[in-house]
Formats: sequence, structure tokens, C-alpha cells
Amino acid sequence: ETDNIFFIQSVSSPANDNLMEMLLCIDALKRSSAKNITAVIPYYGYARQDKRFGFGESVSAKLVADLLSELCDGIAILDLHAPEVLGDMETDIELVSSMPEIAESLQSDVSPDFILSPDKGAISRATEVAELIGCDFSYLEKKRIDAHTIEHTPKDLDVSGKVVAIVDDMISTGGTICRASDALRRQGAVEVHAACTHGLFTGGALSRLANHVDGIYTTDSLPNPRASVSAAPALARGLSKIMSRVPHNG
Repeated sequence: ETDNIFFIQSVSSPANDNLMEMLLCIDALKRSSAKNITAVIPYYGYARQDKRFGFGESVSAKLVADLLSELCDGIAILDLHAPEVLGDMETDIELVSSMPEIAESLQSDVSPDFILSPDKGAISRATEVAELIGCDFSYLEKKRIDAHTIEHTPKDLDVSGKVVAIVDDMISTGGTICRASDALRRQGAVEVHAACTHGLFTGGALSRLANHVDGIYTTDSLPNPRASVSAAPALARGLSKIMSRVPHNG
């Protein structure tokens, strides 16, 4: 019999192997009299389907969380794409930010003058990084058409002669970063860097990004060639907060 178990594993879609493995292992732990189980998820791969973009679609971000909450006493997720989707969960949820580690890496390597968020919805991440570094920040106007299509509206930014870092929770195809970088350079940015928590880099993204940005920084929430920032300190902070809320016997 074990008091507290933390099961650490990223889960990704469309391949559901990791999710099924996690559910089966947690169920086995429950049946072995584990008292308190927390699922620790560095990368929550179902996060972008946080609403119905078309008739008949499932909101997988919520569905997967509901499945985990049936088995777990707590869930810790690193930089969840749309935190509001878990707003009514009864399970103890800890949403962990890796932005302090991203900020430290950026400040050490490139010392940016300006932080940009690709959209207003992610402005909290850019704000956190900018405040830690001590520089200005802004965002691009964005409209999501569906789970894979985004439209951006150009915006005048005070970046002339500045080193800019674009900060987001994830980079997939890199298209958003490339378009944002081009707009920044047209407005006078001398360097543009991209930073994110989750580096998916699908469909030749790294080759595409190499023609548009001066550097790429990601955590190791997923294995990728640009994983230069450890997510371990952020996850440890999240686990510490969950542990502080766990009832202690005696």
C-alpha cells in the first residue's frame, strides 16, 4: 500500500497509445491499493480541440480530462493550451507554467527587447516572460477558423531595432511563427526568436522556421531537436503545490 504516486507521461493524439497505457497503469495502481494518484502530463496532446469547430465533433480536451479524473485524485498539466476547458473539474487540477524557465533561457542566450504573443488568448504567457525579463510585450490579432486553420490580422508594433522573441505554448507547423516573424522584420526587428513549451515541429516545420527565425527554444516536454529547456523544475513546482493540498494521515 502506497500513500502518494505520481504517474508521469505525455499523452498525444491522434495515436492514443500513451493515453491507454496511462489509463491502464493507473487503474492497476488503484487496484493495488494506491491511496492517492496524480497524473503528471508534460504534454497534453488533446488540448487544441477545446471546443466544437464543426457539427458532431468531440471536445477531446475535456473528454480526456474526464477520463483521467475518474481514476486520479489529481492532475498536473504543463502549459495547457486552453485552461478554461477544465474550469468545472472536481479533481484537483494544477496547471503548471514553464514560462520562468523559458524566460531564463531567452534572457541568458539572446536578451530580447520585446516579447510577442501570436494571439491575445496567449497574452498571459507573453506577459509572464516579459515581466520576468523586464521588457515590453504585445500580441497579434488572431481568429481560429478550425482546429488547424488560423487567420492573423497585421498590427503595428514598436519593434524597430529590437530583438524580439515570439512566445507560445506550442509550435506545430510553424506557419504562425513564420508569418509573425516576417511582419516583425518588416517593422524593423533586427532579430526574431521563437520560444515555446511544446515543440511538435510537424510537416517540415524546422526547415521552414530556419528561413524565418534566428533561434528556436523549447522545453523537453516532447523529444525534439530544439529541446534546450528542462521542464523538470516547472513540473516539480506543480507537484509541490499538489502535495501541499493532499490530506495527511495522523
